[in-house]
Amino acid sequence: MGNLCQGEQDPEKKKSKQWDKFLNKEKKKQDTEVKILLLGAGESGKSTIFKQMKILHATGYTEDARIRFKSIIYGNTLNAIRALIGAMDPLKINYESETNRAIANQLADIPEQEVILNANQLLTPERGQQIQQLWRDAGIKKAFSQSHRFQLSDSAGYYLDSIHRMIHPDYIPTIEDVLRSRVKTVGIVDADFVHNGYKFKMIDVGGQRSERRKWMHVFDDVTAIIFITSLSEYNQVLLEDETVNRMHESLELFEEICQCSYFTDTPLVIFFNKEDLFRSKLEEKIDLKQCFPEYKGKLEFDEAYKYIEEKFLEKNQNPQRVIFPHPTTATNTKNIENVFNDIKHILFMEAI
Repeated sequence: MGNLCQGEQDPEKKKSKQWDKFLNKEKKKQDTEVKILLLGAGESGKSTIFKQMKILHATGYTEDARIRFKSIIYGNTLNAIRALIGAMDPLKINYESETNRAIANQLADIPEQEVILNANQLLTPERGQQIQQLWRDAGIKKAFSQSHRFQLSDSAGYYLDSIHRMIHPDYIPTIEDVLRSRVKTVGIVDADFVHNGYKFKMIDVGGQRSERRKWMHVFDDVTAIIFITSLSEYNQVLLEDETVNRMHESLELFEEICQCSYFTDTPLVIFFNKEDLFRSKLEEKIDLKQCFPEYKGKLEFDEAYKYIEEKFLEKNQNPQRVIFPHPTTATNTKNIENVFNDIKHILFMEAI
């Protein structure tokens, strides 16, 4: 016993043991891959979360990388104004002037394939000024205020407000421009990054119904699932089926994931995304009863959010599973960094 105690007091041996312990811990980190699967319905914000992880923990977006997003951003902007134009007649809304109607007709006549393939060439300074003029039209603004009645990207207003920057000859997309850009995720996209010595693999899969059959290919060896749902979608319908409320679809999908035998013991985090848009809708008094007729609470964030959170949590029938809910705004890098810091201990413990 005396020799053992003496050995513990030997500074060199103590230092050696500490170093060995450190090396073993680091090796375990290097040998462990934390595999995170992003799941959720279409338009929930999965791809934006994916981009944020690249900004926070990988290479981010260099100037050259951001320039490559120009055609996507131009296409999103053209699609935004064209969607508003397309909604005017069904909503029985008039333009302020015949001049604006003529501009709208010109924009509507551009073939969709041209927008997909040649957005860079289509969004000229002249056309950008026409879009600016149309965006100021009271009729277009009225259609925008009723965007829950048709399909319009959440970033439409942001891009249309920014058109003056985009048509500048030296325009280079900002990080926020990139984060708000939208391309439908087709198939499976993954990214690797290192955080606190751990290797992470984050996998993003398409959320539309047609893409979900591909999810099975990435179910093996998942460390944790981050399920993403949009808080603001409670008064919106699916792109694929306009008879289905988006939040109802998200609830049903979440229930399926909770019941999936692949994930019985897998930690599950829910990102209740688009908190900022949800708050705006509540301030505008857009009633939660459009989605939940039985809701009797106030149109205030805390009460409404708690109600939606409980609706999701009650879908979990496994009493052993702990679910970690977090409200998020995927376009806010600091918010996503804080949320990731909150949940990373869950991921690390599961990986070990």
